[in-house]
Amino acid sequence: METKVVEIQEVPTQLTKRERADAALAELTARARNCYWKTRFGMSFAMMPGILTGLGGWFSIFFLLRPILGDDWAAGIGMVVYLAGVIGAMIFGLGRYSRRSASELSRIVEHADARAMKPLTDMVRSNVWAGTFWLLPILRTIVAALSRILDAVKPDDRNALDDADLAGLRSILTSCANHYGFVQLRLYTPEFIRTALRALTVLQDRHGADLAERLTKTIGVGRHVAEVKQIARDALPALREAALRARERAELLRPAEAPLRPDETLLRPIEAAPAGEAELLVRPADCD
Repeated sequence: METKVVEIQEVPTQLTKRERADAALAELTARARNCYWKTRFGMSFAMMPGILTGLGGWFSIFFLLRPILGDDWAAGIGMVVYLAGVIGAMIFGLGRYSRRSASELSRIVEHADARAMKPLTDMVRSNVWAGTFWLLPILRTIVAALSRILDAVKPDDRNALDDADLAGLRSILTSCANHYGFVQLRLYTPEFIRTALRALTVLQDRHGADLAERLTKTIGVGRHVAEVKQIARDALPALREAALRARERAELLRPAEAPLRPDETLLRPIEAAPAGEAELLVRPADCD
């Protein structure tokens, strides 16, 4: 009797679109948590090899040239070597770190949906606060992913988002309304602002009209400021209509006041006897 060995091959499980979006949201949320300190630590770690190399070069040059050129010349040449190491760390170390981080973010946000708006905007603001303008590839990757998600927003996404999810996007638009300069132009292009205002219109954000009005008065220099103002003017009527619809929806969905529970109702005795004779009081017809 022959024995047959049957090899069982494991069939890989295909994740649904919703499951991939949930996984992307969880990973982005984890990255957005304490993003400020993670970014600062990552920058310091990326620059450390160049700084250590510069320090080693300074000491080497100083002690080698000191007997020949003296203390001043040896220290000066050593400082040049040290600065070269620091500049190299900024160019190569930070550049490599930012490109690697941008590549990882691109992979994560590939399957993200509208719910990823909050962690993405949190990451943008944390990176800006950390002073990571050297890491523009990271910021541009995040803003590009955010723009793609905003462009794909549908009315059905209103149920998946709440007011807190849009707070970060409002903060970004507010910063552009306060001042639209060179840095804002590098990060938030006029096309991004157009996409963001369109998304707020679709989501019927009640603060969208106020943001558009502020953008029509934004301060800055150059033709891009005029373009931003015109984009805000064009979007203002639709945002006002969306704000009105949002208020109407909030009034219709406002919960009714819950009735009191009988066991929590305090009873008190009547203060006085009923007026008139008890026999003349109205009683049900079926009472004897």
